[in-house]
Amino acid sequence: MNGKVFEFFILMLKEGVRPNMYTYSSILRSCVFLLNLRQLHCGIIKVGLDSDVFARSALIDVYAKWGELKNALCVFNEMVTGDLVVWNSIIGGFAQKSDGDEALNLFKRMKRASFVADQATLTSVLRVCIGLALLALGQKSMFMY
Repeated sequence: MNGKVFEFFILMLKEGVRPNMYTYSSILRSCVFLLNLRQLHCGIIKVGLDSDVFARSALIDVYAKWGELKNALCVFNEMVTGDLVVWNSIIGGFAQKSDGDEALNLFKRMKRASFVADQATLTSVLRVCIGLALLALGQKSMFMY
C-alpha cells in the first residue's frame, strides 16, 4: 500500500476514527502488497462492512487485479445482495485475467438474476468473446499447416 496512505489509515485508527465503506474502498485501491490486502479484508470484516456493496466491489476488483480470482469469487459468492457494479467487477476481473469461460458463466448468472448489462459489462464480455474467437482461429490455423 502506498506508504502515506497506510500511515494516514493507521493514524485514523489510532485516533479512534472508525473507517467506513468509502475509507476501505479508497484504501483498497492503493494496495501494493497482497499481505496488506488480506489484512484490510480482515479489517473490513472486523468493523462489519463485509456486507457493504462498495467495500465488496473494491475487494473483488483488487483481488482480481492481483490474480487472486478464487478470493474475488469467494467475496462475490458470499454476498447476500449485489448490484451491477459488483457484477461488473467480477466479470471484468475474470475477463482481464483471460478466464473467458468463467467470465461468460458469470455473465449468464447475472442475466438469470435479472440484471441488465451496461456498457462496462458488454465491454468485458466482448473482450472475452474476441479472445476466445482469436484462440479458436489460432488453433484452427495450426492444423491447416
